[in-house]
Amino acid sequence: MRIRVALVAAVAALALGGCGSQFVSDAASIASTISSAHTANGMAWTVGPWPLDGTRAWLCFEEPPAIGVDVALDPAKCAPLAIDVAGKTLTAAFDSRVASAAVTAGLGSTSPPWFLVLVGSQGFGSYSTVFHVDDSPLPSDAGAS
Repeated sequence: MRIRVALVAAVAALALGGCGSQFVSDAASIASTISSAHTANGMAWTVGPWPLDGTRAWLCFEEPPAIGVDVALDPAKCAPLAIDVAGKTLTAAFDSRVASAAVTAGLGSTSPPWFLVLVGSQGFGSYSTVFHVDDSPLPSDAGAS
């Protein structure tokens, strides 16, 4: 029994201290900058640094419950976003043309903040964060202001 425990400990030490970390490194520096821009059909957010795989993103009109890497958000309250990860930069885009009618109506009938939810993983670790969105992600009419 003592040999089995020692072997498990040695395997664990190799897995943890082997050729590079399998855990999210320096989580405090992930998603430390964010910018937003209106698009023709909604809004896009650029987040950096974002060194994570398995990324998913949503825009919600109600604050989501506790989130984690396996989160399943209510599709009537949260729209999945199109994402692009290039290098260590994440771009997440909301397109009002593909969002559900419930989400579009919810965004139109509520006031800020709305919620940008980001989830990603790196090796055995995961990272999730929620940003407040204070500018309407819905495109405005091109008519007179």
